[in-house]
Amino acid sequence: MEVMKGPLAHQQSRREDRLLAVGIYKEAISCHKKAAEYLSETTKRPSRKGAGCRC
Repeated sequence: MEVMKGPLAHQQSRREDRLLAVGIYKEAISCHKKAAEYLSETTKRPSRKGAGCRC
C-alpha cells in the first residue's frame, strides 16, 4: 500500500513549528526540507481521481 505524502508533509511542518518555538533550529530545518520533499512528490504524482475512467 502506498503512503500518502500530504499528511506526512503536514506532520513535518507541525514538528518544525514546535522545534522553532524551543530554538532547535537545525532539526527544524531538517523537518522543513522533508516537508518540502513530500509536497514536491505529491505534486509530481498524477491524481487517482478519475483514474481509468473513460467517461
